Amino acid sequence: MGDSDFINCLFSYLENHGLKAKNIKKIRGTVYLLTLKNRQVLILKGFADQETLHRQQKMTFLLNRNGFTHTYKIFTEIPPFSYNGRLFSLIEYIQPHKDTFHFFHDGNRKDGLRLLSQFHHASKKILAELSGKVPSFNQIQRWEERLEKFNSILPLVSFYVSDFILTEYKAWASWSLNGMKFFEHSLLNEENTIIHGDVAHHNFLRRSDGTLCLIDFDLMAVGRAAFDYLQFANRILPSVNYDADALWRYPELKQYQTNPAFLYALTYPTDIFREWNRLVKENGIEKHAVWKLTVQDFNARMVFNREIARTIGMLH
Repeated sequence: MGDSDFINCLFSYLENHGLKAKNIKKIRGTVYLLTLKNRQVLILKGFADQETLHRQQKMTFLLNRNGFTHTYKIFTEIPPFSYNGRLFSLIEYIQPHKDTFHFFHDGNRKDGLRLLSQFHHASKKILAELSGKVPSFNQIQRWEERLEKFNSILPLVSFYVSDFILTEYKAWASWSLNGMKFFEHSLLNEENTIIHGDVAHHNFLRRSDGTLCLIDFDLMAVGRAAFDYLQFANRILPSVNYDADALWRYPELKQYQTNPAFLYALTYPTDIFREWNRLVKENGIEKHAVWKLTVQDFNARMVFNREIARTIGMLH
């Protein structure tokens, strides 16, 4: 992507549909910022296949129709542009705020959780209309597969990380999964909704007027809202210094303070396994960053995990 052939094909495709492109800039992956000669700015995003594109087109349309306007519109007036097996579609450009969204600030964490809650509420209303078009989500299965992959690359990881640390992470992962399986019913009591599936900070975008938006629905799935909240909690833990009490200050997370499956899940080292698996799969060079993630906060993570284990013990 980004080569001259792609750019030439894209510009000619746009011209065929009455749009004159001025320039194109890669944002990340298969997402591009497109500026037209009339100064209009659009996003061009690549989708894996037609099914994925149609699913997201329909969902964003239905969300908007049901009053959830905190996301973009995917344009359907112009057919998608096909290149190298991917389908590229034009998406509304959201003018970003001068302050980038991140999890370091408490206000951002509150706004992010509030937006997720609104998204789940709106998604529940459109679930029936999307029935059969959205894959189902299984957190336990996903994490079992992640642990299995991590185990298969252990010989390589052990070049960089001590056996003691790796053994601890693996032990907590097994303990976490066993507890989640045993208490799975406590999460499945919730009604299904559509979950976002990737609540990383870069998928929250603040508009220039201060409104927070949710973007990039590639991992959307039918599941319990708890799974988005669990991932959000995992993502903000470094920003709250692995302080369990800090999590329960947010109403959206507090509802799970006595939910054993959710508590067990908090101790699973999902980011560690994810980043090592990705590094090896993509033959990445950022080993130092992943090593730092694995080792730097190890003690704080262990204190947090033991605190969560004590909380679970007090529930019985």
